Amino acid sequence: MKVFELNDSNRKQLAETTTKVLSNGGVAIVPTDTVYGLICDGRNLQAKDKIFRMKGRSYEKPLIGFVNTIEKVTTFAHIPHPALPFIRKRWPGATTFIFKSKEPLAYMSSNQGNIAFRIPAYNLISDITKEFDIVASTSANISGQETPSTIKQMPDCLKQMADIIICGGRVNGRSSSIWYVTKQPPRLLRGNILFVCEGNSCRSPMAEFILRELLKDVNTGIKIESAGINILRCGSISSNTCEVMKEAGINMDGFIAKPLTDCLVKNADLIFVMDETQRQRILFSFPEAENINVLNVHEPVNSDIEAYRQIRDKLFHVIKESVVPRIINIHER
Repeated sequence: MKVFELNDSNRKQLAETTTKVLSNGGVAIVPTDTVYGLICDGRNLQAKDKIFRMKGRSYEKPLIGFVNTIEKVTTFAHIPHPALPFIRKRWPGATTFIFKSKEPLAYMSSNQGNIAFRIPAYNLISDITKEFDIVASTSANISGQETPSTIKQMPDCLKQMADIIICGGRVNGRSSSIWYVTKQPPRLLRGNILFVCEGNSCRSPMAEFILRELLKDVNTGIKIESAGINILRCGSISSNTCEVMKEAGINMDGFIAKPLTDCLVKNADLIFVMDETQRQRILFSFPEAENINVLNVHEPVNSDIEAYRQIRDKLFHVIKESVVPRIINIHER
């Protein structure tokens, strides 16, 4: 299979070539703003079936729809009006939204009547998707294996079965976040959650490990981290924090406190801070930050271990009440 090298001067030509391949029932390997993907005409049953066979993907895991406008989504799905501002902030971009299907679409609608869409922020994909009602897509890997950020990382069997391959060099390598917007507020299925406190030595690391414990049988697609807004370098955490968490059956040995960085904020889909002052400080330092939520958990009044137990118990309560409901239970899908 010939591999075409993508550059600014040949992008339009390669988009036209890829469009012809897809229009004739072919499957393409293409770069995106996240990982390399397999795409085909979303109306072509044989092409979609070929993608499932190429990946060894379960037919119970539908493909995602690529489009170039929100208006195209409305052909296939119901978009809740209250969710539109939330969606528009994140499209085009590395965010997938799951909607209620208007009618079943083979290989793309779930058994629960849902359908997923994304508008990638990648010019080649925009050029291709404008020529179709819907483009079916998924990552260019064998199901369950690592998602590729280069052509070289891709299994040979996939490349041999593809009808065209577009090489765009190394791409981001981070899979898109996935939000359910079938109900309000939107709930996260796959993405990053960040807890922030002052020194990342008590409240935010407790919150990180508590949520990990609560989600271990509920959703494993969530990456959970914590950081301190008032810490300059990595360091150890409070011994009282480790002690009271061990009492709850949670081992935090080896945890290293770390400072809040632009990368952590940028990659977070949901940010939880302990008080309003911290929220304001994040917005001042990182004006682009979104989805910052206040948990209202104050720092220990003294170094007595009982104060740490009270914080731990308060965090268990507020995380169950305010954080877990923002995350989709995988058993609900």
